[in-house]
Amino acid sequence: MKRLFLISGLMLAASALTGCGKDDAANLSAKGADVRIEASLPESRTDIGYADGAYTVNWKTGDNIYVSAYTEAEKGGDTWTWGKPYKTNAPRTYTFDGTQFAMPENGHVPAGTYTFTAVYTNKSQATYPDTNKLSEKQTQDCNAPTAHLAEYDCLIGSSTATLPDAQPAFTMKRVYTWMKITVKNSTGAAKTVQSLEFSSNANLAGIYDLDFAAGTANFKSGGQNSITVTLENAPELAAGATQDVYFVMAPHTYNGEATITVNTADGETFTETRTINTTFAAGAASSATFEMTAAAAPDVYELVTADGAFADGGEYLIAIKSGAADEYWFLIPGTTGANLSAVNELTVAADNTVSTANTKYTWTAEANDTGFALRNDEGTYITYTGSGTNLVTKGTLNPDRKNGLWIPTFIEGGYYKLQYQSTSGRFFGVNAGPVAMKAYANSNFINQFNPASALKQNCGALSVFRKKGN
Repeated sequence: MKRLFLISGLMLAASALTGCGKDDAANLSAKGADVRIEASLPESRTDIGYADGAYTVNWKTGDNIYVSAYTEAEKGGDTWTWGKPYKTNAPRTYTFDGTQFAMPENGHVPAGTYTFTAVYTNKSQATYPDTNKLSEKQTQDCNAPTAHLAEYDCLIGSSTATLPDAQPAFTMKRVYTWMKITVKNSTGAAKTVQSLEFSSNANLAGIYDLDFAAGTANFKSGGQNSITVTLENAPELAAGATQDVYFVMAPHTYNGEATITVNTADGETFTETRTINTTFAAGAASSATFEMTAAAAPDVYELVTADGAFADGGEYLIAIKSGAADEYWFLIPGTTGANLSAVNELTVAADNTVSTANTKYTWTAEANDTGFALRNDEGTYITYTGSGTNLVTKGTLNPDRKNGLWIPTFIEGGYYKLQYQSTSGRFFGVNAGPVAMKAYANSNFINQFNPASALKQNCGALSVFRKKGN
């Protein structure tokens, strides 16, 4: 299915059909009770468009309209005059020959009153008279950057006519919405966009029921929360250059977070999550911009091997070291109220430094009484629940802040232990493996690092990395 998109500027709009009259109609000639139809595209430029130009849309030789038909008695049944059962009685195919849509050999019905439905859709969906599948995987050829929209778009129409006295006339309506994202290269180096993904918590693709009376597509099943566009023949973008990426998605109103992810040919990934509140209307077009920027220079953290590591406002990485594997597991926050955990995701260099631009590992010390509260980049604090052994993160501390008070003590050999308040007898430790950090009683605390031990045996010997220049 390939519909010609003739580009003039940047507004998406429907224009006159090739060979049509004033009503932009494609006439299908027939005799007697053979079915002749008129099918016109949306005419209003307000139906779909960008503000800075215009697209025109015309039928192209080989384009197909798939027509089904049923009588009032057949309505709602499993057998129609055309279209059901679809495996043996498929909709009739009307193909544009460059001048008009040619009537198929099987385009004949007995005299009577029928409701006709018309669908312009991908060939793979041609046999389904009242549902349509919108793919979440789309491909754009940058040599013809909007041509692929026809592969995923869907237009429908409905008309009731009594044959042979009258013929059906369809006003086709676009049931999906178009999106353009302009990607700007602000990295300072040449980049080639390989793919773009747009994701949110809404159903952006899937299987939709076609409501011909209303001219809409209503979600049915197989919902997909993302659209991925793979680019072919993508040009290399010089610094400051842009690449437009187009795709078709389901119409919806959305208020929430949406994420744009761009992958480039050199293996880099650029992503941004933003909050949007908008309506993506059927038959309309929306646009957004996305900027690829150079990655931030990583911060460098040094392993502390002497007393006095913690200071008010200091920024730290906190890790448990596995002697058996000679690797570090770094503390990260869970979601608010969830247990803390440690991950082996950072590399410690030979000079005992860690370089990372990801602040999810960073903990800032806030002086409080005789110890420190530890706050992560998300603004939550490490707290002990007061019973059991669970350690969690919370967005606020008690007024006296002592539920987030940790007292650091240097351990010979270059490690630290963190005690929860001065009288609690609880120490920062790790459970069996790096799954969950715990607050262990003194009897379970190992006050040294065992070079031959597994991670779970190093309950309290913490490695602390301090940010350089901090």
